Amino acid sequence: MAALTLDEKASLTAGIDFWHTAAIPRLGIPSVKFTDGPNGARGETDGFLSVTPSICIPSATALGATWDPTLVAEASAAVARQARDKGARVLLARTDTPSGGATSRPSPRIRCSPPSWPSPTSGASRARA
Repeated sequence: MAALTLDEKASLTAGIDFWHTAAIPRLGIPSVKFTDGPNGARGETDGFLSVTPSICIPSATALGATWDPTLVAEASAAVARQARDKGARVLLARTDTPSGGATSRPSPRIRCSPPSWPSPTSGASRARA
């Protein structure tokens, strides 16, 4: 960071378009492609309309309701593969928080750590079909 000029630092936060960061060739920093999608990797767009097909994964809430960590891992891996196949290095995905849904900011009480799945005897109730 110390080697970056103020303008270069600013260019990294603003990007060159909706999906790419600026490159800093003199330091060997490449442009980084982003993509998003709450239920798949969107890829290239024309404005906000997708121009490449995307897999449609159920929402995080629906996946969590299955209580199946293997299914969640498989769905996550599928989206990650799709983002990589579309040339993206970063996938911007939705985050749900207990305090307000997908568009809310994460609570400072929420730690970024691997999820732990409650067992049926942990006091968490599970719906039975």
